[in-house]
Formats: sequence, structure tokens, C-alpha cells
Amino acid sequence: MYVVFWWPLPQGTPELAPEVEALRSQALIYTESRPRQIDDASLILAAANSEYVWVNFARGTERVPSTKIPVGSSTEVLGCTITVLESHPERPRGRGAGSASSWALIAVQCPESATPTATDPTAQDEPTGAPTP
Repeated sequence: MYVVFWWPLPQGTPELAPEVEALRSQALIYTESRPRQIDDASLILAAANSEYVWVNFARGTERVPSTKIPVGSSTEVLGCTITVLESHPERPRGRGAGSASSWALIAVQCPESATPTATDPTAQDEPTGAPTP
């Protein structure tokens, strides 16, 4: 007879600085290996433990794989600020890919894209300072 003890993994939910806690309403839950699109950016939670998360981040045509971010802090990647508020690691439930489903609460803030938006080619610009009839 075998006795197996299974303790839950520690969760990464530190006390947050007020400026980090203020981002909670903007944060989304990211589940491991499931990409989420944020405007012109995409984030994938690659892994999580109680102290760090690793994310793969892409914006436009640029990609940054495996960025390590401490839980409760922010880092800048490709001009965007990625803030990790919580991490919830899970033990693998088998040997196959996708057998673990860690998740994290992450806020991604990107400035407005520097790419100009398309305009209506038939629109006429009015000269600045022109008198109105």
C-alpha cells in the first residue's frame, strides 16, 4: 500500500502596491498556452509559478518569446506595459501537452498605435482657419 500526500501549490497573490492594484479592473485572466488578442498585440501565458510568470508577447510583426515577469510587478515589452497581479500554478495532470492549466491575472497596457489610421480618400480637408460662410 502506498500513501501519497498532495499539497496544493502556493499561489502567487502578493500584497500589491496601490498603483498595481489600481490595474485590477483592466486585468484579464490568461490560461496557460491559450493566446489572447489585445488590440494589435497578443499574449500567451507560457508558464507560471508562485513567484514568476513567463509570457510570449507579440505586437504587430514583432515577437518576444519567454519574458519572465515577477508576480506583483510590471515590465515593458515592445512598448507595452505588462503587469502581473496574480499567478495560480497547477500541477500537470499527465504527461501530454496541455495537461496543466496554470493561470494568471495580467494587465496589458499599450499606447495608441503609431500607425496612422486609414482615411476616406474621397474626403476633402478644409483649410485651417478658413472662414465659415
